Amino acid sequence: MARKYFPHNSVIFCTSRVEQDLPLVCSHNLNFIVNGILAKATSTYNVEVCHYIFMGNHFHFILRVINPEDVQAFIRYVKTEIAHAVNRLLGRRKRTVWVDRYDSPIVLDSDKLMDLVVYLYLNPVKANLVESIEHYPGVCSWKMFKNNVYKK
Repeated sequence: MARKYFPHNSVIFCTSRVEQDLPLVCSHNLNFIVNGILAKATSTYNVEVCHYIFMGNHFHFILRVINPEDVQAFIRYVKTEIAHAVNRLLGRRKRTVWVDRYDSPIVLDSDKLMDLVVYLYLNPVKANLVESIEHYPGVCSWKMFKNNVYKK
């Protein structure tokens, strides 16, 4: 993975896709595993997760960079641990789940940030998975955002 530069205290919009359109189907077990991986990642790496959603074939994070050195490690940890879990669940051995790269543009102003927050939470609606983010069964920070809960 090529090194990326993230200024201290910047906000970035991270996106990565699964390889070969392997669907990450929402289930109680997978949601539990992904939430556990996110909890471990946020306690290990000095990156603030502001908003996130995991869709069937990709994820989005809005992150605040506290330690620029930790961003790549955070993303690598999340992708690696989810891949290990998915492979165990599917009985696969050492198969890739995620593409190697990820997009991570820096968000330069508050208007763009708000657009990205709206985009992130409307993703399941635009994909015709649910009528409202309220009904999305996957891993997502919507309920925490809605209820002003900042730690889980």
